[in-house]
Amino acid sequence: KIVLVTGGGSGIGYVIAKQYLELGATVGFPGMVHTGAARAGVDNMTKTLAIEWTRYNIRINAVAPGIILSSGLDTYPPAILKGITDSIPNKRMGSMEEVGWSVLFLSSPMATYINGETLYVDGGNRLWGDQWKM
Repeated sequence: KIVLVTGGGSGIGYVIAKQYLELGATVGFPGMVHTGAARAGVDNMTKTLAIEWTRYNIRINAVAPGIILSSGLDTYPPAILKGITDSIPNKRMGSMEEVGWSVLFLSSPMATYINGETLYVDGGNRLWGDQWKM
């Protein structure tokens, strides 16, 4: 019922409530095992719910934002922010609008054959070499 109420025919609302932060479920993140486990859980939940709800013509997809410019970054010193930006292949942080456009796309008729997927909106960050120098 939550999917029907919050996500309509696409079921995105429910998954967005569990939205990913920073890197997504496919990259190791030292010191953050708890959030990595949660992200992997959301990814698996997306796939499982897609199978369960497709019989009702409801698609389930997730959006996994990368590093997004927001007030959550206000506490970080400029040197840290530069290091974060330098680690992103696109050499910039994403915007909240870009995440929203991705949700809009998945909700649109252009995405009616997409089901059970996690769309990474991260500037290619999860693909980029050794991010965590230990």
